[in-house]
Formats: sequence, C-alpha cells, structure tokens
Amino acid sequence: MMDFLLSQVQVFHSEQQKKAENTVGMLEARILELEKANREMAARNKVLEIQILNIEIGNHIPNPNTVVESTSIQEPFKDPKSVTTKIAAVTFLPILGENKFEKYLPWTDIIKNYDPSIATTDPRIKNRVRNFRQDRNLPLIMMKSHCSKVKAAAFPSSLISDLLIAVLVEPDCKKRKQSLENDEIDEIDSYVEDDDDVNCKCNDSVLSDSIVDEGFTTHYQNTKSTVFEKIAQSVLKNYDEFPEKYKVAVKTATGAYLKLVLEKAQFENSKIIGENGEPTFCVPHEEMELFVEWLTCELRRVFPTETFN
Repeated sequence: MMDFLLSQVQVFHSEQQKKAENTVGMLEARILELEKANREMAARNKVLEIQILNIEIGNHIPNPNTVVESTSIQEPFKDPKSVTTKIAAVTFLPILGENKFEKYLPWTDIIKNYDPSIATTDPRIKNRVRNFRQDRNLPLIMMKSHCSKVKAAAFPSSLISDLLIAVLVEPDCKKRKQSLENDEIDEIDSYVEDDDDVNCKCNDSVLSDSIVDEGFTTHYQNTKSTVFEKIAQSVLKNYDEFPEKYKVAVKTATGAYLKLVLEKAQFENSKIIGENGEPTFCVPHEEMELFVEWLTCELRRVFPTETFN
C-alpha cells in the first residue's frame, strides 16, 4: 500500500513538473515574442519620427509650382529612412522656424529662374538678406550658371548637401561665382552679369574660398586644400581612385562639413592641422561615418550614370 501511494505521488509530481516546464517554456516564448514586438514597434516609431520631421520640414518648403523650382531641396526628403533625410532634418529644422516666406531665401542653394530683383524690391526679403549677410557664420554667395539657369543663390554654409549640388551641378558647364563684399544688398544687381561674361570652369576653388576660409586663420588657409584631401583620404579608402570631379566634391564638402562641426562645437579657434601637418580631428567618429555615408549617397545622386563604389 505504501509503495502504491509513493508511486502515485511520484507520478503526480512528474506531471506537475512537466506542466511547470511547459508553462515556463510558454512564458519564455511569449517574452521573446513581446521583445520582438517591442523592437519592431521601436523601429516603426523611429521611422515615424523621421516622417514627422519630414512633414514638418515639408510644411516650410514653398510649393515649387507656385513659387520657384528647386529640386535639390526636395530630393533629400523623398526617403524618410535615408541618412540624407536624417541629416537634413537635424540641419534644417532649427533654421526654418515658423515663417515660411521670410525664412526661405537664406537657406536656398540653387533656385532655378530666381529673380534677384525680388531681394531689392520686397523689404521683408531685403532686410532678411542684409541680416543674413552680416551674420559671420552664414556667408552669402552670389553665383551664376548657364546650365542651371541660376541668376542668384543665397545659402548658409551649414547646408552641405546643397553646397555639393551647387558646386557640381553639371560639372562640365561654365560657372562663375561672386561673393558680396559690401553689406548693402542693393548692390546685388552689379554681380549679375551677361551670360557671355560667364567664362569660368568648375574647379576646387569654386565656392570653397568664400565658405571654408571663414573661421580659419590665415596660417591654415594656404594649406586647407591639402588638409581636406588628407582627411578625405583617411575616411574614404578609395579616394585616390576617384575621378577629379569626385575629389573636388569631397574636398569642398569635407571643408564645409568640418567648418560646420567647429561652429556647432564652438571650436572656431581650434586647429584642424597638427604640428606635423597631419589633420587633427575635432569630429566624433560616429559623425564622420554618417558624413561618409551621406557623401557616398550624394555622389551617386549627382552622378547617377557613373559607377561609384
């Protein structure tokens, strides 16, 4: 009788142990499912966050059909998950503010068929451009191009994506740039010349002198091209194999990018060149990786018909 009861207890205990193991297994499986669901939800939320930023930015961009056409402004926002969009969102959002119209001119790179006389006839834009010109960290660039029909373009140095487009819109076209050296915006028309006078081809000094030099001492200005090339070589392994127009883009964009980082970090007086002439990085590694990924995407976008690894 005792043996029978003992065997029954053992059977009962075994059954309970199996039920407990099954319950634990089910709970563990459920936990794994919940963790997976949470990760998916977090990923969707991240995408949604970028989409929201994208929409907020889009609300501040004038309708190209009713105002002006500016494809380079809209293209970075097509894919809300792209690195370009993330960088654009972080870069543009603090600049745009709430006013759509008065904030438009200062951060525009290339505005096709833009009429520069608007800047001198509309007092709101006139005052905004004058203030923009007087801001040491936001140099105003006036340029003209055959192929893109640009009469004038004003943009802050922080818009690196648009800077690259501005430097490399149809690289074989003839291009000329003029920097305003007088704060009076009324003199803007003196820089808009006849098409026949536009006779300067793109090279590595286009725009870079006006944008990159500002904030650096004279000692470093003479060697900036070499330094940016060294930086490009260190972050892009196949830089030496690039065609010359890629190298122009990389050096110009790298210089503007580093200037932006120095401005944001308030390291305007910091050296970017070491004692031995090698570049001294003031840029976090993660940011430089994002920059390289962004630059790769931009080169592919600017030169879609060519192979770029």
